[in-house]
Amino acid sequence: MQLLRQMQSSPNSTFEALAESLGVSRTTVRRHVRALKSKGLLRRVGSKKSGYWEVTE
Repeated sequence: MQLLRQMQSSPNSTFEALAESLGVSRTTVRRHVRALKSKGLLRRVGSKKSGYWEVTE
């Protein structure tokens, strides 16, 4: 999935930056992130401001 690859290469990315690079809306990114987190494929490490995304495949 493109979103996971993008988060692996840029773990500090914001939803806005991910949406722009993937050509989708921020809401779409948020929905996919929520689904990936519930499946255990993605987790947020640290705080909302200074944290990063960790892909846990």
